Amino acid sequence: MDIADLQAKLNEKGKISFPVKVSPGADKTEWQEPLADGTLRLKVKAAPERGQANAELVAFLAGIFRVNKKLVEITAGGGARLKRIKVKKS
Repeated sequence: MDIADLQAKLNEKGKISFPVKVSPGADKTEWQEPLADGTLRLKVKAAPERGQANAELVAFLAGIFRVNKKLVEITAGGGARLKRIKVKKS
């Protein structure tokens, strides 16, 4: 699964949920190749301190999916690298 597939599913169904593996403390925030099981991978520039990496993840995904940050939620794995994300269209 890639971002285009997720965007199409979001437009069709109005909400999506997907796993993402996050690597904090990178040089810049960017996508990486997905894992073999389809889990998306993302590097974030922010450090994993005081929720900074999670906040950057949410902001980045909101920009990718063109939704308000309030519509992007980390539903599982808030303190872990492997997270479950839910995005609503409205």
